[in-house]
Amino acid sequence: FPVTIRNSVIGHSDNSFMYGCQFDGTLTGRDNVGGIIGYHNGSSNTLRMTDCSTKGLIQGRTSVGGVCGYSDYINRERCSSTATVKGTGSNVGGIEGAKDYGYLDFCLFLGSVDATAGSVGGILGLGRNGAVVRWSFCQAAVTGSTTYNDAMVGYAQSCTFTSCYYNKITKASVNGHGNGLDNDQVLIAGTIVTGK
Repeated sequence: FPVTIRNSVIGHSDNSFMYGCQFDGTLTGRDNVGGIIGYHNGSSNTLRMTDCSTKGLIQGRTSVGGVCGYSDYINRERCSSTATVKGTGSNVGGIEGAKDYGYLDFCLFLGSVDATAGSVGGILGLGRNGAVVRWSFCQAAVTGSTTYNDAMVGYAQSCTFTSCYYNKITKASVNGHGNGLDNDQVLIAGTIVTGK
């Protein structure tokens, strides 16, 4: 486990529910850095974070995410970010840096992600151990590392995607997760995800 945890609302939380949290500003940390929570740990798939959003600049080293740095057994619903997310290490994502177990549903990322090491993605940097992403959309410039750098998820290990979309003009996918859209199709996908 990392040595340091930095975030805007909560640094480390076990077995918690979170609703309607927002972050707008600049956040700088080291490992497990997230706009809402740095390290979100659960013991079952019944724990949720719902309707949380971030914007601004979120930066750190490893496991850096627009909403959450690292989580396991935590479900996220209708979370969004327009933040600039930067990492000097691996596992950097627009919504979550790294995720084990749990699901992400109806999540939206419209910011940018940049990292200098591997596992960099518009929604997840690293997804593994049964993590699930559904009905989510990403329009992000994902730059930096050429190792495991992708529109939806940098590196997926036993992680599945269902009805997920990304703007293929902004960032192409090479690992096959999600469905690529051109600019004319993006508005339709955004309506599906946000309900607006």
